[in-house]
Amino acid sequence: MRALNSITAPLLLPALLCLAAGCGDDAELTATAGDSDSESTSSTMSADGDTTTGTTGAATGGSGSDSDSEGTTTDDATTTTTTGGVSDSSEDTGSTTGDGFCGDGLLDPGEDCDDGNDVEGDGCEPDCTLSPPPDDCGNGQLDEGEACDGDMLPLTACSDLDEKYTAGDLGCAINCSYDLAACEVCEAPGQVLPCDGESNDVLHAMGLGCDSLGGEWADITKHIPVSNFQFKSKATTAYRVVRQFGTFMTGDTPLWGPKEGEKFLLISTGNLPQANADGVLTAAPGSAQTGNTTNDNPDGMMSLPGIMNHAKGSNNGTGGTPFVNCDGDGDCSDTLDAQWNLGTKSANDVIYFQFDVKVPKGTYGYNVDFAYFSVEYPEWVNTSFNDMAILWSTSETYTGNVTFITDLNDTPRPLTVTALAQSGLMKYMQDSPELANTGYDQQGGGTGWATVKGSAQPEETFTLAWTVFDKGDTVLDTALIIDNWRWDCMGCVPSEVDSCGIAPQ
Repeated sequence: MRALNSITAPLLLPALLCLAAGCGDDAELTATAGDSDSESTSSTMSADGDTTTGTTGAATGGSGSDSDSEGTTTDDATTTTTTGGVSDSSEDTGSTTGDGFCGDGLLDPGEDCDDGNDVEGDGCEPDCTLSPPPDDCGNGQLDEGEACDGDMLPLTACSDLDEKYTAGDLGCAINCSYDLAACEVCEAPGQVLPCDGESNDVLHAMGLGCDSLGGEWADITKHIPVSNFQFKSKATTAYRVVRQFGTFMTGDTPLWGPKEGEKFLLISTGNLPQANADGVLTAAPGSAQTGNTTNDNPDGMMSLPGIMNHAKGSNNGTGGTPFVNCDGDGDCSDTLDAQWNLGTKSANDVIYFQFDVKVPKGTYGYNVDFAYFSVEYPEWVNTSFNDMAILWSTSETYTGNVTFITDLNDTPRPLTVTALAQSGLMKYMQDSPELANTGYDQQGGGTGWATVKGSAQPEETFTLAWTVFDKGDTVLDTALIIDNWRWDCMGCVPSEVDSCGIAPQ
């Protein structure tokens, strides 16, 4: 997988082909604090349970909320109505702000070409005019000083020329340089600006929606806007925004610390204790099993929450061909149906949230980091009592469970302790020092850090949703750390083995 690209890349004017031939409203942020039958209220959701009111892009207000004690949370959540917590998904997230200029690598009026550099004689001059053709250009032979000549193209795919391009085929310009007019440039922000240092906002903790704070985060190249955010957790103890989970350190760095910014989101099917004044959350050894393991979130749900659907969605809804011919309604990975129908078909202690994102131009995927902990490991492996954790996508490229595991037989599996154990991904046992003071020590286990890779279609707007719940019972906790959501220019292809889904770090 290639690294996330900068939005700056070489590009020639479409007019070059002709030469060769001879010629923003504010969005409402919804956070639901009740069960699936309760009426939603609109609010900005922070992990300290408070809400703020503001307008997108303003220096004050927005979806972030400050706390006198960073990283701590309280259990008396309130909700209010606000608009502008996040950016409207209809805005062009793939465009930079300001006027274009020669050398920015983008097509601007009055330029013959713009390859984003000041190298002379490379086909596009520093003044954004075409370089003079070599003497032998046009003879159909690849001569010295030529990148191509007519049908003589050493490279054909734009991505073969430079990883800045995510799609498109190369042509040969009249001056025997590569014609880049058909090359697609990824316009996703290369390095977003973290905003969770002074904020306990759930979105900010994952690296999303920072434009709600305005100021320097209003720059489209510095943030990832989202819209229609809904957070459903009646139990305020089921989630925390913290700086550290447990006490294990690798050198001076906590193992369970943020991958982006200063904080991350932790969600659970149980009751998480308060973090201390430094934002460090510790839990008594084994408390994920022996403590107060049921919370106020919905129990006895007879279907998956929100937009999720356990039914097989491949092969136009009949199943049997995972990732191929998605019906756009069921789970195209075909991974959820068997686990949901195993034993009691009910979800308990359900926490759920969703949001919409608009994909930048030339961008084909996204990544998010996570870690998984469950007290069901190892005693309840190969049983119906397997808590389920799901990231769901409604992309045009794929609808269904994104948190699937490709096992040793190249078969997709759901994110449960059984699939993780059988695939060798449960890295830490109950006596592993890495689980110290997480509540999953003495009882339980956990993965290492992993990445979820999902596919997307450039310029589409789609919905992503997360849930974790107890399956078939209301005891034995499971928890997820979620952090560092970012665009992936090259993306992945769900039907290709080891392309999308879960990959250990």
